[in-house]
Amino acid sequence: MLGYLGEASFLGGRMRLDKDAATQAIHSDVGRPLGMTPAQAALGIYEVVNENMANAARVQAVERGHDPAGHALIAFGGAGPVHAWGVANKLGVSTIVIPPSPGVGSAFGLLLAPRALQLARTYIGTLDGLDWQRVQSIFDEMADEARAALARAGVSASAVRLTRRADMRYVGQRKEITVSFQGGRFDGSRAKSLRSAFERRYEEIYHRRHDAHPVEVLCWRLAALGPETMSLPSQAAATRRSVPVQRETRPMLFEGWSDFRDCPVFSRYSLKPGARIAGAAVIEEDESATVVGPGGQAEVDAFGNLLITLPRRAR
Repeated sequence: MLGYLGEASFLGGRMRLDKDAATQAIHSDVGRPLGMTPAQAALGIYEVVNENMANAARVQAVERGHDPAGHALIAFGGAGPVHAWGVANKLGVSTIVIPPSPGVGSAFGLLLAPRALQLARTYIGTLDGLDWQRVQSIFDEMADEARAALARAGVSASAVRLTRRADMRYVGQRKEITVSFQGGRFDGSRAKSLRSAFERRYEEIYHRRHDAHPVEVLCWRLAALGPETMSLPSQAAATRRSVPVQRETRPMLFEGWSDFRDCPVFSRYSLKPGARIAGAAVIEEDESATVVGPGGQAEVDAFGNLLITLPRRAR
């Protein structure tokens, strides 16, 4: 209804959408009960969905001690690029990154990810009461198991990278945090460095520490990673900026607009590195559509990513 998805171009044209049926459903089930026009109701639904996603992002960021506005928003999945503009506005984010083929981002990530193994062993104790020889044996056992498993996957022992972590908390707390620390042998001298690593991480999250309170470990973890299996090729930007050619225009509605306006629609497959598009516009591909709102700017980088910049007034 809002014009972001094409009736005839959804899934590359393999599934036709029924705009009339969507309009009738929104009018009868949402707009009429709330005394809103179908267009107002559709925009309201879109805004509620965006707000829910933005709230979830705020919670995740704040729990880790970050302000979302200081980061770029990466959107993937079929619906991610459709909602990224609205979510970024609500978070105060100024840059959105849409990778190529975002609708199959999870599958693509699986192909790119190095062969890896995550191992864990439970051994609970306070830092001043642990049997450090046992801790060393735990990590030796996990390292041997990880190297053997990765060797069967074709990774040489010299290419394996090991990362050690532990789930730790102050004694009496219900929730633990995972702390990374350096390798080396484990003995009584490690208690001080592990406590320091825990308290740094704890302070990053909760902005306080409890100096005199004992710290306990619940679980010891080992991550074993092989080398990356492939790299992303880049394309040299054209010496002359390519001018994108729009596929069509479509009526669209954005927050702050009183009515629909005709906006350009582009095929992502026709865009070359360096191409720029001014919003409001939609950039379509088979498994997704990227919304660039009013005042936004989208540019294709050397890796085929869409880099979208939001206007200052929109944040």
